Amino acid sequence: MALWASCHPLDEPAADDQMTTEYATSTEGLTWTWHGTALSGTPVSGMPAHAVSAVHFEGDAVTAYYDGRASAAENYEERTGWRPGPTRPR
Repeated sequence: MALWASCHPLDEPAADDQMTTEYATSTEGLTWTWHGTALSGTPVSGMPAHAVSAVHFEGDAVTAYYDGRASAAENYEERTGWRPGPTRPR
């Protein structure tokens, strides 16, 4: 099983409008091994990425689809996009 968890870095006061998506795997759904950040506030197509909505695997290729906004003012006008990953996580 795979988990993409949307997280707010609330320990950074200036980052209260930012999110990261963290990646974890589990064999039984109870104990998870965390593998790090899958998607962060790095600008993607000129805007910060916020939350992975879906992930598509085709062979070893990974594509993450996300929604996000450039600021809190765009809360109800979030944009969608996609980002290719390097290889399928194991």
